[in-house]
Amino acid sequence: MVRRFLLCAALFAAAACSGIPDLDLVNMVLPLGVDVNTRVAESLAWDEANAPVNINVAPVGYRFAVCSDVHANPGEKPQRFSAFMNGDYGEFYLMLGDLVGKTGGMDVAYSEMAGTTGFVVVGNHDLFFHNWEAWRQYFNTSTYYFTVTSTASKDLFIMLDSASGTLGEKQTDWLRGVFRDIRPGCDRCFVATHTNILKTDNSQTPSNNFPLEETWLLLDLFARNGVSAVFTGHDHCRDVSVFNGVTYVTLDDIKDSTPNASYLMVSVPANPADACSLTFKEF
Repeated sequence: MVRRFLLCAALFAAAACSGIPDLDLVNMVLPLGVDVNTRVAESLAWDEANAPVNINVAPVGYRFAVCSDVHANPGEKPQRFSAFMNGDYGEFYLMLGDLVGKTGGMDVAYSEMAGTTGFVVVGNHDLFFHNWEAWRQYFNTSTYYFTVTSTASKDLFIMLDSASGTLGEKQTDWLRGVFRDIRPGCDRCFVATHTNILKTDNSQTPSNNFPLEETWLLLDLFARNGVSAVFTGHDHCRDVSVFNGVTYVTLDDIKDSTPNASYLMVSVPANPADACSLTFKEF
């Protein structure tokens, strides 16, 4: 409690000295305005009314890209994100949240994504300034899955809302159901979310890391259900770790000001028994 108070005081003092009008100090240090169970309930209601997306690919394998933490600001053009959108990202891309830096940035980020094939998870910054309604307007849901199929395989992609630093009870129950009902009919399984699971020493406010008990629960669920890889962002660092047969990848941010910023290219072979290839590409 004392540490949080001191952090709040320091942030308010810094903002006052810098004169930054768009810094959402409240949501940086306190729980986000719309709790995760409410977000998940609204997301799942939309999911139930709309069939899951399926992408058909050639039976020779496929590629997809993963990026995270754009932090687009109003009135600015995110050069690296634009380059990513207009470059070779394979059949589709995953965007791991924190599209925006300041209020109004959602318009900037979404305009860059128009006409592309991508799947997005929500980050804590995307909910600052009470932006949940804006998120729903653009992306409809923050908790969902989609599949990628060919004549050789069918792969499952699970997209999770961890913007509050927890999946919450409702989303955890949903995840168990997806593993129970959908996972057995698929070959590979990939999970994408914003909050980092393993790289705890780089953790940020406010979502930080998952609670310890939830971390162990997720690690167990992912291992028991044969998840191939878990993709995360949030901590603005690059890391690849393997735990209980599951590969955990943390991506750095792709802000224009970040040195050596990168995104990830994933090559998925046609044979589900063969390992995927992970390659970081710097801008």
